[in-house]
Amino acid sequence: MLNPRAVLGALIGAVAAGGTAHAMPDCQSDWLNKAVPLQGIVLGTNEFAVEVAQGLAFTLQPDEVGWHVEMRDGDGKYIPTRSVARGIPPIRGQNNPTDSFVFGSDVMDPARNPEMVVPGQPHNIAAVEPTPGKQGNGQLTILGQAFAKGEAARKVYMEFEGCVWWNDGPREPVVSHYPSSEDLVNFPGWVVTAFEDCGLPRSLLLSGRMPRPGYRQRAWLEPDLDGDSQPDLVALVDRPEDDQHGIAVCLQAGQHLILLGFAPETDAAPLSSDFLAEADWWKGEGRTVVIGHEGAGSQQVFIDEDGSLTSKWYGD
Repeated sequence: MLNPRAVLGALIGAVAAGGTAHAMPDCQSDWLNKAVPLQGIVLGTNEFAVEVAQGLAFTLQPDEVGWHVEMRDGDGKYIPTRSVARGIPPIRGQNNPTDSFVFGSDVMDPARNPEMVVPGQPHNIAAVEPTPGKQGNGQLTILGQAFAKGEAARKVYMEFEGCVWWNDGPREPVVSHYPSSEDLVNFPGWVVTAFEDCGLPRSLLLSGRMPRPGYRQRAWLEPDLDGDSQPDLVALVDRPEDDQHGIAVCLQAGQHLILLGFAPETDAAPLSSDFLAEADWWKGEGRTVVIGHEGAGSQQVFIDEDGSLTSKWYGD
């Protein structure tokens, strides 16, 4: 008999390791949540289990009607999991119902999380501070199903795809190397931690000077510099030891850090520390960042064909 756990290992184990599954179109990681696509088949009264991250497993547990989702930790212990009504109609012109769920240590405690908000989601305003630990949400779309004969009509076959979005709970950025907490007033915590995870050296400090009177702009930008359909992060940075200025780029894919601007101006890369010190406006424009200051022109910052971050005068 086909072993659903083996099917799961073949289909999803490879997904978690290599990210090569036929994922749902919207199964994308962001700066706060990792996304892992799911795909598989489960039969009879077997359970379905796969590790989606270190210390986090997705399982389908058999019950009287078929299966239900339970998330487990690295020791196999149950992480509170709860279904969320979505009311999604059939998709793709077929009867493909989609179920949603949330999980985390606070999910099943109405006293602590009465609004059932999903911990860690960007721009989410939670009623309470969630407890540290693996938490997040997911979707499961049924692609095919079959039921046993008889009055009970329990589901005995299910083919599915889906996605799990997870994070490690609340996290405070490391700011001890900044002279004052006011230096980061223009940055949300997730931007600071994203650059930290990207490997920004502590000798470089994020600069929040770009929001200036008369310019509606933020201290960071999110262009897609490498063209992979994921927003990257761009911020100005200062090096206090020699009073130099640069641009830091954190590519979301692989969390790769690239720096520009600290070297002297050259014809090939004219962006310099002096130019950045005087810059008073910038914007994301397609796969580029345009930065300038009144009376001195503007420059484009982009990734060239060799994968290097470079610049040129805007309009050249």
